[in-house]
Amino acid sequence: MAMMQSTFEPTQTQPIFVVPLTSQTKSEIPHKADSYIIYDFVDSETSDALFYELLNNEIKWGRMFHHGGPVPRLVCIQSEPDDAGWSPLYRHPTDPDTSSLTISQTFSKSVKFIGDIIQKQVKHPLNHVLIQLYRDGEDFISEHADKTVDIVPGSNIVNFSLGAERTIVLREKKGRKNHDAGRTMPLPRMSQRVGLKHGSLLVMGLRTNKFCTHEIKPDKRPLGQKTVDQMKFDGVRISLTFRYVGTFVYPDIHMPVLLYGIGATSKTRNNPARAVPVSDEDGVGRRQAVELLKAFSDENRLAGEFDWSASYGNGFDVVELPAVTSELI
Repeated sequence: MAMMQSTFEPTQTQPIFVVPLTSQTKSEIPHKADSYIIYDFVDSETSDALFYELLNNEIKWGRMFHHGGPVPRLVCIQSEPDDAGWSPLYRHPTDPDTSSLTISQTFSKSVKFIGDIIQKQVKHPLNHVLIQLYRDGEDFISEHADKTVDIVPGSNIVNFSLGAERTIVLREKKGRKNHDAGRTMPLPRMSQRVGLKHGSLLVMGLRTNKFCTHEIKPDKRPLGQKTVDQMKFDGVRISLTFRYVGTFVYPDIHMPVLLYGIGATSKTRNNPARAVPVSDEDGVGRRQAVELLKAFSDENRLAGEFDWSASYGNGFDVVELPAVTSELI
């Protein structure tokens, strides 16, 4: 059976907008469209087996904290070290208290199986995965853009879904234009809703991430208002977001001493930088952390105005990010 594919195609005249999904083959996707979804990427029988294996046996679910409280879903992080044992580092806003969060330096069996077949689709390596468990319709993820300080340019962010269908909402970023002096009402932001079905693969290019945020809102509707796909597996959903990360730490993610790569001050492995703690005596770590979190905030809000090179290009050697959001307002 041929796989169904659809595209998010930014228009030529208004590249920050996405147009309605259309079913077409990969070869028909216009050049500028860098995101699409494949339904039945993995057949239903295999997807069922993967769901139960990940849910019940393979993943040790833990808590991730943000703004002083746990995020409304359970989480596990896995990654694949490079040929010299350096572990991928993907930084995004979280509180440092992640004591219950499992971070594995290897892909588990089912995760590797999924990652291998996705790599054939996107044609580039995937060395980091954030696995999230949405326990019911009330679990959600807030509106955000993925943080690209550590992501390899030109790669894709890919999300594989298992379990109950949830809806991802892509929305035009706010940008500076919504914050002009004297404006009392924000400009409307175009949005698009996409169903993430059991066994589907969403491939999101960095162009889409540059111009759009995404979120999965809570779904508190009564069962009578939900579809069969939305009620599958008692409403439980597993999300696997794979990335190609280009920043690496050594000896491991739990006790980073050295780092290099796209998001570090040192770009090469033969001359790595030393990881800077937030609490270092001269304040370098805290200043870097505040600067990085400010760049994260800008990437959430700004579209075409966000300058990756100016914001991230010099690199950051701080690994653990403190809760200092009040300093960014």
